[in-house]
Amino acid sequence: MHFHDIYEIYFSRHRFGPPDPTVNQLYPQERMKEVANVLQKIKNMDLNSPLLFVGFQEMTTSLRRYLQPHLETMGYRLATQPLGDAYGVGIAISNQLDVLESKFVPFSLSLQGRGILFARTDEYLFCTTHLESFINQSMDGSTKRQEQIQEAAKFCQDQL
Repeated sequence: MHFHDIYEIYFSRHRFGPPDPTVNQLYPQERMKEVANVLQKIKNMDLNSPLLFVGFQEMTTSLRRYLQPHLETMGYRLATQPLGDAYGVGIAISNQLDVLESKFVPFSLSLQGRGILFARTDEYLFCTTHLESFINQSMDGSTKRQEQIQEAAKFCQDQL
C-alpha cells in the first residue's frame, strides 16, 4: 500500500490576504478553492493509489460551506465535529468507501472542545484530531497535549 505525504497548508491573513475586514468574507472562499485545487493535484499524481481520506483542522462552519461543494465535485463527502461558533476538525471521505461509522469523540479533559474525529470502513480506521493549544502563560497546553495524544493512541488501539 502506498501512503501519500502529509501536506500542511497554512494561511495568514497578513501574508496571503489583505487585513481589510470587508475582504474577510471573500477570502476564505478563495482559500478553500485553493485547498481543493491542491487535493485534486495530489489525487492526479498517482491514480493507482487513491486519496481516500483527508483530515482538516480549524474547520469552521463557513469554511465547511465553502469547501464542501468542491469536495463533492471531486468525489468526497465531508464529516466534521459539531462546529457551532467554534472551529474543529473534519475528514473528507472518498465516495469509493462504504463508511460503517463516523463520529466525534471528545477528549475527557479539554478546555477547547478538542477530541478525535474518526471514520471506519471494513479496511480502514482514519482519525484526525487537533490537540489543546496555547491559551496563556499559565495554560500553555503542553501537559494537556501529552494527555490527549495518549488518549488518542488508546482510542485507536481499542478500535483495532
